[in-house]
Amino acid sequence: MLKNKRRVVCGQDHATRLRSREEQKSFPRAYRRIATVAAGTVLVLVTWSSSAAAHEVSAWHGLDMAWVGANHAGVYVSDHECDGHGVYATYNLSSGSSGGVRDPDGCGSAVGYVPTTVVVSFDVCEDTVGCSPLVRVT
Repeated sequence: MLKNKRRVVCGQDHATRLRSREEQKSFPRAYRRIATVAAGTVLVLVTWSSSAAAHEVSAWHGLDMAWVGANHAGVYVSDHECDGHGVYATYNLSSGSSGGVRDPDGCGSAVGYVPTTVVVSFDVCEDTVGCSPLVRVT
């Protein structure tokens, strides 16, 4: 007969007090979950932005191409047109210096390359024909 009666203490029955204790315990758990989700989101964004920063950038002039490697250090140039016009790339570095590199063999399979520090802009040019727009490396 006493089993069916609820015990009331300070205006709350025993079951309500137990629920409120459980909620108090789960409250920090909710914060931990939010913190875990936030940390995961930050990790994904940092990884994504890092991978976004590490990418090749290319410039084209017709079929001729120049590009900067994923770490933005090093300039490559390749002549894909067998038209007798030499191809070269010019570049500007974060240090303020600049330079250039030529494709070594015309329309063959070789690629011109020069190791550099951080490249900030570059273009590809074809002798007597012109250059591509300057490409900014970001």
